[in-house]
Amino acid sequence: MNLQEQLEQVTAARVSRYNNALYILKHPELFEELSILCFSSDKKMATKASWVFEFVCKEKIALLEPYCDYYIEHLPRVTHDSIKRPLSRILLVLLEKLKKDNSITKYLNKSQEQQIIEMSFDWLIGDEKVAIKCYCMRILFLLGKNYDWVHPELKLILEQNIAAHSPAYKAAAKDILKKMHL
Repeated sequence: MNLQEQLEQVTAARVSRYNNALYILKHPELFEELSILCFSSDKKMATKASWVFEFVCKEKIALLEPYCDYYIEHLPRVTHDSIKRPLSRILLVLLEKLKKDNSITKYLNKSQEQQIIEMSFDWLIGDEKVAIKCYCMRILFLLGKNYDWVHPELKLILEQNIAAHSPAYKAAAKDILKKMHL
């Protein structure tokens, strides 16, 4: 069974996504194909691939590092929420690891950082689901440490929008505002 056939069997059930991720972890040579399928024009395939991709990357984010260029280049083109949510979460996990290892500049150039910042602001102020917005505000907080204009802009957006959003958005926004101390 090839990877696409296997992904067709994936369901939204956590155990299904996890078991398929374990298969990829046992066969890391399939990771590149999985990452490409996350950006497939077949929405159903891209959704299932991104579900599995999230679980794989949460277990072993280092698999993504050689494919950062491809991932960052294609991420802003994603339009479906079911794909944006896991992929934005993985971007946050990647940035947290790179920040912790002090290796962001090893894997991301300034142009890519700016592309991520632009996309994150677009998704934060756009008509996205709350989880995506929460990942984006955390991404912006991390990258904003390297760009002096990002935190003030993020603060302004969060303060303007906090009253109109869900409790999850409010909690994440309050946490970010507290961390920024602006």
